[in-house]
Amino acid sequence: MKNDMNSKLEIRQSLIKLVGVFGYNAKTDIQKFIQQGFSTQPFISLPDGLSKEEFERWKNRTASHYKNQYYTEFRALMLTGENITDHTGKERINIKALKRERYSSIHLANERGNQIQFNITQEEVYFFPNGIGVFALHLNATETAASTLSDLLVISREFESELISPQPEIHKLKWHQWISKEILSNIPLMGEKVPTDEFSGSKFKTYSIVEIDESKVDTEYNRDHLLFELATCSRLNTIKENGYNAPSPVFYSTLMENKLEAFKNYSVLTILDSFTALGENHYHAQDIMKYNTWNKVYFSIYIFNLFIKYNLFKFNAEFLKDPVGYRERFTTFVNNYNYHQISFNFLPNLLYQNARSGLEINQEMSFFEERLSNLAKQIQEEQEKKQALLLGLISLITALDALDTIIGGLGKAQELSGLSNVTFYSLLAIIVAFIGIGITRYLYPSLYLKMKRKLFSEKK
Repeated sequence: MKNDMNSKLEIRQSLIKLVGVFGYNAKTDIQKFIQQGFSTQPFISLPDGLSKEEFERWKNRTASHYKNQYYTEFRALMLTGENITDHTGKERINIKALKRERYSSIHLANERGNQIQFNITQEEVYFFPNGIGVFALHLNATETAASTLSDLLVISREFESELISPQPEIHKLKWHQWISKEILSNIPLMGEKVPTDEFSGSKFKTYSIVEIDESKVDTEYNRDHLLFELATCSRLNTIKENGYNAPSPVFYSTLMENKLEAFKNYSVLTILDSFTALGENHYHAQDIMKYNTWNKVYFSIYIFNLFIKYNLFKFNAEFLKDPVGYRERFTTFVNNYNYHQISFNFLPNLLYQNARSGLEINQEMSFFEERLSNLAKQIQEEQEKKQALLLGLISLITALDALDTIIGGLGKAQELSGLSNVTFYSLLAIIVAFIGIGITRYLYPSLYLKMKRKLFSEKK
């Protein structure tokens, strides 16, 4: 039952985005989106209703802010779309960001029978290099209760949730199929021949910015508990009730180690499936700076890290198809996109590192680098074997050339010794055998001992 403090909380404002990955063909698919009403995203997100003069003032102010706060590479890639060159001098491909203002009323039910109604107010698509696309849907709950927000996050992120609709053609349609048909120009999200299905997981990601008036809440309110429950899509009050579904203290502590609190008024938690910010006086849809910061800038930091993560998934999933080729692609990818920092300011860098940590990017990158290292060793060993074979063939040819000389020399030695052929060559064979045993014992001691044990065991 949802009858205690966290369930009764009212959400003052929220920014909720449902995020997923898809594959695309740059030559054909981007144009399809434009034909269906998508247009280029401006580099600043502003609320509706501004006059032309206000819009231009905020646009100029934001351009100056980006220049003063963010490194050129990240700013050009994610915020302004400026053309810059990579380390080879070649013009780097920037992302193409499109959006469509469209209102859709959705009624979903998951496999457990839980239902939620909400609205989609805006659709965003981001076309990253390497054929990786990211979409984001702005979701608005029909109620302001925290329990409604929790249901929205749980049900909307499940691929297999189904639409409930009076329209027969979409009733019982899978949620991922509806998104593919209505948002992504029929680009599939799941299936055997869908490459991104190999590394997209089983759920969509959520980006949640939640504003609560904490000055009016009961003393039982615990921000950390609510942050954990929203981020993990756990039922509200799970921690307080301490039932079978409550997280263990170790699991709770492990996830909360990645909590970021730069200021007292809000907390951020990034994990594999979500980015969640919770607090007060940190987000307001009508505050131009706060809205653009969370909707555009910080969201760009999050999806940039998703782009890194999805690429690492892709490298690991497809590595064996072309190990040498993927080694070269990975090196180029790291040189172009693996930034240590993105800003002259501390807070964007903290959020950037928090997202990297929550998405376990460094671990994934280390794992792939280890695979590359093992590949390099394997290639070196194969080259050494080929070189040894080649040297052996050369030695054999040289030995054959000298064979006549050796045979002639042995014949003369036998004549000079005065021994019969049988006696001479028997002694020669014994001497060669002893020399061979000595060489074997020196160069291959383990093989010598093995042969020795085998010989004496056969005698017994």
